[in-house]
Amino acid sequence: MRTMRFGRKATALVLILDLVGAHNAAQASVDAGRALAEEACSACHQVTPGQMRPPPVANADEGSKVQAPAFAEVARLCLSESDLRAKITSPHYPMREQVLTDIDVGALAQYIRSLMPRSGCPIR
Repeated sequence: MRTMRFGRKATALVLILDLVGAHNAAQASVDAGRALAEEACSACHQVTPGQMRPPPVANADEGSKVQAPAFAEVARLCLSESDLRAKITSPHYPMREQVLTDIDVGALAQYIRSLMPRSGCPIR
């Protein structure tokens, strides 16, 4: 009987540690995504809510200037991680193509998703 109870407690502890580890890994990815975005994207996009909005960028095709969307605006679109990955890896002009690893793309997508409104987005 004692072994059975210990086994259940051990299993529960392992599950809790797995959840904590997964949460910490996800948070680390979000933090890495924010750091990468601040470095690679903040010249055109408002990456963090506290960042001053960068000036519009030139769109030579139309002879005008375009305001790159803030990451919070992109987050409010409630896109799935795979949709965000596609947008990041296949940018539209005037956004420059970035040389990013799959891990970097995932971290950027997770950071943007961390900015999603807590309510008002369908679960994706």
